Amino acid sequence: MKCSKRLRLGLRLVLQGRLPHQYATILTDDLLVVSYPKSGNTWLRFLVANLLHPEPGADFTNIERLVPDLHKNTEAALLAAPRPRALKSHSALDVRYRRVLYAVRDPRDVAVSYYHYKIKTGSIAEGTPMEAFTQAFIAGRLDEFGPWSAHVGGWTGARLGDPDFLLLRYEDLRADPLPGAARIAAFLGLDPDPALVERAVARSSFERMRTLEQTQGDQWVTTRATRSDKPFMRSATPGKWRKELPEACARAIEAAFGRTMRAQGYPVNEPCGPAADGPAGGEG
Repeated sequence: MKCSKRLRLGLRLVLQGRLPHQYATILTDDLLVVSYPKSGNTWLRFLVANLLHPEPGADFTNIERLVPDLHKNTEAALLAAPRPRALKSHSALDVRYRRVLYAVRDPRDVAVSYYHYKIKTGSIAEGTPMEAFTQAFIAGRLDEFGPWSAHVGGWTGARLGDPDFLLLRYEDLRADPLPGAARIAAFLGLDPDPALVERAVARSSFERMRTLEQTQGDQWVTTRATRSDKPFMRSATPGKWRKELPEACARAIEAAFGRTMRAQGYPVNEPCGPAADGPAGGEG
């Protein structure tokens, strides 16, 4: 069953002029913006694009040209991008990726965000029990990228400490974006000029991106065929899981991914559910 599903996916991609991500051409001077799905990759792409291309700046009509999605664009379009390329990827550890910006996010927030995204795309029905969704999330059955812990552990275990690998925690970048954006600029080989960094952060703000989605969402490859009544950019404050994730689901994620969570600084056994106190939000 799994083999036939993957075969069908591969054939569909080839017919569309796209290659499965593991076969896409990777060039030695590429920069890869990598994360597990629903971990802030779109926001990070905007930051990178606005640092590299302050004019015209990034929006949803040009992001696929400025920082193309390896999973959404044809091989021809990817190879036509000016070098050095900055590319978005959700791939698990790939030894061909030399320079990598890697974003990690609390998997409990990832699960909540992914749940709403799957409803937006029609992959699951509205009202799908979160308990069933959480089990699929833990098992890595939602997509082709495997479980969260294997993805994060694979990249950080192999590359942490490598000067060509920059690890960014979503929560830290949200709490204090200017120093994080300056680190990204330096990693890109840019002069981290405060004015450039401040402008890139402002042009990548949640408020601006959500406004752009409202006017350009029907033109972006990721959202144009999805439900317009369900925003891709839902909210931006970490900790949404404390309000939305049933306690049994949070405990199941912690039991499955606890070692990797602790390694990335995410505490376990925190209160959650409707009565729990904590910051609302969670970027979609």
